[in-house]
Amino acid sequence: MAETYCYLMMRTDMPSLGRGKALAHAHHAGSHLTWTLAVEPLLRGETVPQHVMEWHASGAGFGVCAAIGGNDQMPLATLHAVVAAAAELGQHSGIVYDPTYPHLVDEETFGLLDPSRFTMEAKRVAGGYVTFRREATAAWVLGDKEKLSVLLRRFDLVPND
Repeated sequence: MAETYCYLMMRTDMPSLGRGKALAHAHHAGSHLTWTLAVEPLLRGETVPQHVMEWHASGAGFGVCAAIGGNDQMPLATLHAVVAAAAELGQHSGIVYDPTYPHLVDEETFGLLDPSRFTMEAKRVAGGYVTFRREATAAWVLGDKEKLSVLLRRFDLVPND
């Protein structure tokens, strides 16, 4: 019988995605997974795949999950490539896009930005502006541990520091 695992990946190429934001976006990824694989099918009158239900029931009701891509191994291009490759292997995957991700920019840089990319009005703060735009922050893959090992074994676990 296949072992179903979840793998969480957080972008490592955005200095603004520090520990606090990363924790929030890890939760977003889990919620996105549940919405995509359980809630949406139920809303369409479909059943949730058995392996998804079994995974959710494992690990005290929250499923087994490993955070991978430690040591700055998960820039945006890699995040997209992993999700696409997992889908090619027939596994579930998704990317979390925050529609209002905040970026702090100095006044000089602010004048060079294209305001049509902002998803909310910029806010003036000490030292510059906070701007908001749609940004990919995290991703998840759920599937057969053995099938995914070929794709994911090159990534380190995120260190527990």
